[in-house]
Amino acid sequence: LAGLTKLADAARFHPHVYWADGLEQVEKEEQRPATQFNLFTKVEEKPRATLTRSDVRAALKKVFEKKFHAVVANPPYITEKDAARKEYHREKVGAMQRYVSAAGRYSLGSPFAERCFQLAEKGGFVGLITGNNFMKREFGKALIEQLFADLDLTLVADTSQAYIPFHGTPTVLVFGRNRHPEGATVRAVMGKRGESRTPDDPAHGKVWSSIETGWSQVGYEDEYVSVTDLSRETLGRHPWSLGGGGAAELKAALEEYVRVRLGDLAPAIGPISVPGEDDVFIASNAAPLLRRGAVDSDVCRFCDGEQVRDWASGERSALFPYDHEGKRRESRTLNHCLWPFRTALASGAIRVQRGRRWNEYGVFFTDKLTPKFSVAFAEVATHNHFAFDRSGKVFKQTAPVIKLRPEASVDDHLALLGLLNASVGCFWMKQVFHNKGNGGIGGGIAAEPWEKFFQHDSTKMRLFPVVDTRDKTISYATKLDALSRTLRMFKGVVQKG
Repeated sequence: LAGLTKLADAARFHPHVYWADGLEQVEKEEQRPATQFNLFTKVEEKPRATLTRSDVRAALKKVFEKKFHAVVANPPYITEKDAARKEYHREKVGAMQRYVSAAGRYSLGSPFAERCFQLAEKGGFVGLITGNNFMKREFGKALIEQLFADLDLTLVADTSQAYIPFHGTPTVLVFGRNRHPEGATVRAVMGKRGESRTPDDPAHGKVWSSIETGWSQVGYEDEYVSVTDLSRETLGRHPWSLGGGGAAELKAALEEYVRVRLGDLAPAIGPISVPGEDDVFIASNAAPLLRRGAVDSDVCRFCDGEQVRDWASGERSALFPYDHEGKRRESRTLNHCLWPFRTALASGAIRVQRGRRWNEYGVFFTDKLTPKFSVAFAEVATHNHFAFDRSGKVFKQTAPVIKLRPEASVDDHLALLGLLNASVGCFWMKQVFHNKGNGGIGGGIAAEPWEKFFQHDSTKMRLFPVVDTRDKTISYATKLDALSRTLRMFKGVVQKG
C-alpha cells in the first residue's frame, strides 16, 4: 500500500498500535479537561496496570476523532462473561442504550457489528465476517430489526458451509454502508450444501470458489450456492433465512399459506426443569436413589434430549422435590439423600441467582407440569424429534415440552405430532433454527446435510406453521404411536427376561 518493495525501507515507519476494548465509545464521553491524560502523556507517570477506563478512553480519543472510510472486521463470536462489561454495553447514553444489539444472551459479534458501523464515516464502507447465530437466535432480533434494517446493506453471503481450517463456528459475510438504505433489494449469496470432504487447499474450497465466482451475478446457481436479490423488507425482519436453491422462497410460501402458529394452540412451550448438579439429582434408574435412602414418592420418571432422540436409550429417574402440582414439598427422606451435597447445592450459580433453596431444582416451571400430556422435543438434534408423553414425566431443559390446552384430546396431540415429525416440518425447522456448524457426528467435517445439528429453541418453535391435516396425518400418527408403545413393551419384557 505504501509503494515499498524492500523491508529495510519500512524502517522509517513508526505505526501507533493501540490495544483496548474495541467496544469503548470514547467519542460519546463528555469532554474532559485539557490537563487530562492524552496521547502525549508519558505512560510511566501512571503504571499501565493502574490505567482506568477513563484514562484509556482519553488516550484513544485522538484516534477516534475522525471516522474511517472503511472498516473491516472479524468480530469475536463468544458471549460476554464479564458482568461489568455487560452493564457497560447495555447502559443508557441519553435516551438510547449504548448498544441496542446487546440484547438477551447476546454474542459479542452483535455489538461489535454495531460498533463497526459507528466507526465508519457517513457513507463509509463496512465488511464483516461474523458468526451467523444472530440470524436465527433470539438475541439477533435487535441487531437485525433495530440496526441492520436502517442501514444500507449491500451484500450478505452465507459462508456457514464453507470450510475454514480449525474453525467450526458457522459464519456469514455482511457488507454495507453507513447510511440509510438505498434501493429496494440486497444481494444475497444463499447456501445449498457444504464440502463433501476436507479440501486440500481451503482457500480454493468449492464453497468459497462458488461464492467468489457467483456473488456478482443475480441468478447464478451451482451445486453449492445460489445468488439472488432479497427485498430489504425481508432482511429487515428476524430471523434471516439464507437457504439457497429455492429454500427461502418455499419457506415464505409455507408461511404465507397458514394463519395459525403453534403458539396460538399451545399456552406453554419450553423447558420444565433445570435441576443443576445433575449427578446429585439424576440416576440411570430409581435403584441408586432408593439405596441412598429415598422413597418412591421422592423419585420421578425423568427424560432429557438424548432420550427423546433415541427411544432405545431408556428414560431415567430423578429426585423430585415437588408434588404433582409442582409445589415445593418438604421430605425428610429426600433431604437425607441431598444432605451430603448441601454445600455444593447451596452455592450453585443458578440457585443463587434465582434465590432457590439448597434442596430444590435450580429452575422449575410449574405451568409446564400440568396438564399431564406433553409433546417433548430434543433441543439440539439433526432432525425433528418429537415424542408424545402420557405419563407426566419431568423433562430436563435439553428436552423442552409443548403443552396444549387442558381440554386437548389424545387425538389432538397425535395430529400435532404427525405434523411436527413430518418432512415439511423438518424443512421449515432447518430454515428457521440455528445451524450449529460443520462439526460432524463423531468429529470431522459434516459432509452430509443430515449430520448438521440444529438448536431447536422454544421461542421460534412458537412460530411453527400449523395446518389442519387431521384427516391425512392422524392415521399415520396413531399407527406410529401404537408401534412405539409396542416396541417399548417388548423392550421391557426383554430386559426383565
